[in-house]
Amino acid sequence: MRPGSYQRVPFEETLSKSSFRVGKLDRSEYRSAGPIPIVDQGQAEVAGFTSRHDLAYQGPLPVVVFGDHTRTFKLVTQPFVAGADGTKVLVPDVDRFEPPYYFFAQKSLNIASKGYNGHYAVLREQSIPLPSLDEQRSIVKVLSAIQRAIDAERAWHSSIQMVRDQAIRALIGRGAEWPHETVGGLFEIQLGKMLSPRARLGIRSRPYLRNQNVQWGRIDTSDLAEMDFDEREEAKFDLLPGDLLVCEGGEIGRCATWGGAIPGCSFQKAIMRLRPRAGRMLPEFLLYHLWRAFRLDRIYGDIGSRSTIAHLPAVKMASLSVAVPPMHEQRVIVQSLSGIGVAIEASRHRLAKLSAVFQSAMAYLFGSAT
Repeated sequence: MRPGSYQRVPFEETLSKSSFRVGKLDRSEYRSAGPIPIVDQGQAEVAGFTSRHDLAYQGPLPVVVFGDHTRTFKLVTQPFVAGADGTKVLVPDVDRFEPPYYFFAQKSLNIASKGYNGHYAVLREQSIPLPSLDEQRSIVKVLSAIQRAIDAERAWHSSIQMVRDQAIRALIGRGAEWPHETVGGLFEIQLGKMLSPRARLGIRSRPYLRNQNVQWGRIDTSDLAEMDFDEREEAKFDLLPGDLLVCEGGEIGRCATWGGAIPGCSFQKAIMRLRPRAGRMLPEFLLYHLWRAFRLDRIYGDIGSRSTIAHLPAVKMASLSVAVPPMHEQRVIVQSLSGIGVAIEASRHRLAKLSAVFQSAMAYLFGSAT
């Protein structure tokens, strides 16, 4: 039978008619180790552990756990204790549904977000496609194979990120060997343009980078806003390949170099543009120094000013001390770390492609393809 033509079963009719008890624990009772996993509505497959055997689920397995507030679905294959807040345990009617199929079918449902309000009432209004058990097993094989590939890529992605962090610590952390200068002595620092209603009239409009566009080691240009820049502002807030862009607010110190992907792009006030003076430090070397300083080891301590959110004023950025190795050594360090970064970016793209394949397969197999 072609996907999309299966009979659909109302949610309430997909559940087992038997009831099975499962105990629940508040987050304050979670432990970091123990014989029984705790499954709640968070993103992690296992949120914690407990030794409370009296609370463990003892019914048929696998089951599906639904996050009432988060809309997450998890396939649980071993006895567990549930988190107290918003955790719903769904036991499928195994005469009609293979539990792994039931899990994937639930994940395919489009449950619109209602914020932190409950979503179980919305779930109860849904229906699930009902192919034969043999067809269900075939669907599970396809989706499980893609999911295993995604899981393997995620594990590789995580491991290579750890390698990069260790390499940054090892290569940048040798600062005691080198002379020190201030960031302001090495780079010209320019804050971006302040947002205002007058800058949104559609006159001389051009794209600009916001805080969220600057990620660690990369610029995300998938969602650029626009505002107006006059001729003087275009020159003042222009970006050139090699400029280092540093977040002033939010996650202070987060930075990436500009590669020139979008011609005529500028930047807003939440970002500082650092441009080298006299070529004494590579922007990429300072990027990795700031990576270590703000993301890994907090070597400057709690340097950010605070009003309502943390921010790093340009004057404080200029005063930061940084070790300055010889230029040839900077180039070797940057080349080594950039090579790891290339591998990470390639992994990120593979993950995105695998995720797109998984979503397309889900849409086709569960009849939601258009």
